[in-house]
Amino acid sequence: ISSPNQYQTRSPSRAETRKSRTEKKYSPQQSLAQQEKTSERLEQDQIQIKLFESEIEPFKFSLLESGHFVVYRQVWRNNRRVIQGAVLSAQNFLDVAIKKLYQQSPLSDVASLKVYYAAELIKTYNGQAKAKSYSTSSHQPMQDEVLSVISLTEPFAQFSLDFRVIHMPIGVGAAFIKMVAGSLILILILGTYFLYRLTLRQSNLVQQQQDFVSSVSHELKTPLTSIRMYGEILKQGWVSDEKKEEYYDYIYTESERLSRLIANVLQISKVSHNALDLNLVEVEISELVSLIRSKVDSQIAQSEFSLQISVDPQLRALSLTVDSDAFVQIIINLVDNAIKYSAKAEPKHIDIQFTLSSKKRIDVSVRDFGPGISKEHINQVFDLFYRSGNELTREVAGTGIGLALVKELVVAMGAKITVCSRKPGAEFIVSFSRAD
Repeated sequence: ISSPNQYQTRSPSRAETRKSRTEKKYSPQQSLAQQEKTSERLEQDQIQIKLFESEIEPFKFSLLESGHFVVYRQVWRNNRRVIQGAVLSAQNFLDVAIKKLYQQSPLSDVASLKVYYAAELIKTYNGQAKAKSYSTSSHQPMQDEVLSVISLTEPFAQFSLDFRVIHMPIGVGAAFIKMVAGSLILILILGTYFLYRLTLRQSNLVQQQQDFVSSVSHELKTPLTSIRMYGEILKQGWVSDEKKEEYYDYIYTESERLSRLIANVLQISKVSHNALDLNLVEVEISELVSLIRSKVDSQIAQSEFSLQISVDPQLRALSLTVDSDAFVQIIINLVDNAIKYSAKAEPKHIDIQFTLSSKKRIDVSVRDFGPGISKEHINQVFDLFYRSGNELTREVAGTGIGLALVKELVVAMGAKITVCSRKPGAEFIVSFSRAD
């Protein structure tokens, strides 16, 4: 708006109190007679330039009753006042002057904005939706707290901007501290877990070793006591000739049992000290079958079991690369294990089979017809000193090193062993590479 017709004489005292500036202006001036001259002559006439000064006061800003904003200023020239200004739409002015800049600033991510004019709330901006990504917690301890209150300068001195927290972001330092704290907590939890596992493992190992000492003592004392007793009876001649043969057989059987136990202890000791030395050579399967029969026949007969050894016809002329003594010890331990755990089974029978599982693998399996092995123990039967149940309540005698030794000997010969639960019984399968 401009009011050039509103003139009044400027008071010098009033002019001295204003914060205004003075501008020098130049304006071309022509007389009325000169303006009426023809264009040809006008070019030859000189135009007069008039110099004058204008004093311009600062812009002022106000709110009209209609809800519009008005911005205006007073211009003084030759002690006369001219009012210049414009009427603005409040919505458009706030959108361009405040909303646009607010949404482009980082403050819109964390704070809402309330716009006041002369202490009266005229507009509220709630920030952008992306601010919600700063925090997933439903509890915001600083939510709606005053972040900052800013009063604008002239000519907008009656405006004030009130910023309030909606979502406080995590700073770089806080994020780093949280990451370090989380890492330390994770390391502490994992360290505690592994320490617990190690302690539990060591505790179990100590308990197994104590059980081993107890069982070995029992396994040694029982046959030695029997051998000594029967030997003394025979020495004193207190039995008839019919009984002597029975006592001799018992002494022989118990001595064989002691030999197997001592051999197992010596071998497992070599394994623990990495001193196991095997002589791997090609041995015909028929020869291995003969060795097995000669070593386990007395063991089978004494326990009142029956034994069947079957060989696939395709394997009779083939050989295995093994250490003969180690191979026989593996079979003896597997047969001994089958006898112990199926002593109450029917039928009392053990199958040993040599089969061709593939073009390059030969399987040697030992199966009994006892109660089998439960799923919870099937993966632990080859652990050293492991025996299911409590040593004091366990019905089956043993040391817990037989199957562990079997696995070590099998691995040392480049083979592998698996155990399968059958109905009834359990089957141990040793798989060898075929010797070409």
